Amino acid sequence: MARAPLRVASTPEEMAAANASRPSWRVRRVAADLDCDATQVRRLVYSGQLEAHRIGKRGIRVYLDSLKAYKEARSLGRPVLPRPAPRAIATPGYLEAMAYLRKRGMKV
Repeated sequence: MARAPLRVASTPEEMAAANASRPSWRVRRVAADLDCDATQVRRLVYSGQLEAHRIGKRGIRVYLDSLKAYKEARSLGRPVLPRPAPRAIATPGYLEAMAYLRKRGMKV
């Protein structure tokens, strides 16, 4: 399963700015709110159903507005679909790599 890229806050200033702009919770607290395991919350984040950002190297914080939207969609019985993966930018190096893979017989 491909993991969705998470925004990384590396400095204390960036962490404070991220929390001030969009409040977020730790994975454990979200798991308690959803009454599930922390592993399930991480799966929801990596599949794109919950929006999150990284704090440092390991910490994941889930945005509260994303959690609210997820819970609302679940309560209405609508399926919560993951966001589409961002498309790759067609740089010359990317196009060259894709041409090489096609030449080698890979379907891309």
